[in-house]
Amino acid sequence: MFLSLVAVWYLIGVKKMQLWQGRFQKALDPKTNDFNSSIAFDSRMYKEDIDGSIAHATMLCAQNIISADDLSKIVDGLKAIKAEIENGTLEIDPNAEDIHTFVEGELTKRVGAAGQK
Repeated sequence: MFLSLVAVWYLIGVKKMQLWQGRFQKALDPKTNDFNSSIAFDSRMYKEDIDGSIAHATMLCAQNIISADDLSKIVDGLKAIKAEIENGTLEIDPNAEDIHTFVEGELTKRVGAAGQK
């Protein structure tokens, strides 16, 4: 089973790291982070990202890569995140690198290891 980079960071206790940060010896200039961030543009695509993640998790379960229990946790968590964004109780972090990283991080906080798959 493959884990995403965010999932690996969660497992080893890294709180917040950019997707590419492990490749560099020192922190990048904040201007570079601003340049690489796409959250200002892709945050409006949260519905598509969440729907795609649900479809992907469903496929993983159908292929016996994840359990039905994990699928249930993932789907319930993603639906809750979507509803909370829509009703305004969950605000998309403007400092997130992109919408998928934000959603995956939020899901992992809520459902633990299942959100890392």
